Amino acid sequence: MTTKKTFYLLMSEFYKDGTINAAVVERARIREPKNTYKKLPFAECFNDWFKSRSQAEKALARIRGN
Repeated sequence: MTTKKTFYLLMSEFYKDGTINAAVVERARIREPKNTYKKLPFAECFNDWFKSRSQAEKALARIRGN
């Protein structure tokens, strides 16, 4: 049986009008997922994975300008 580990996903969306949406979500996975990026006509979307909540929260604070 494979043991799942907890990883923290920082989902961030940067819209052309200057709006930013971002949140940290906890997920259980067998191995660390890869970061992804998607460019849409109205926004750029990032999924960044971290091994600890504190790393994810620090990245979230940078996005929010804190």
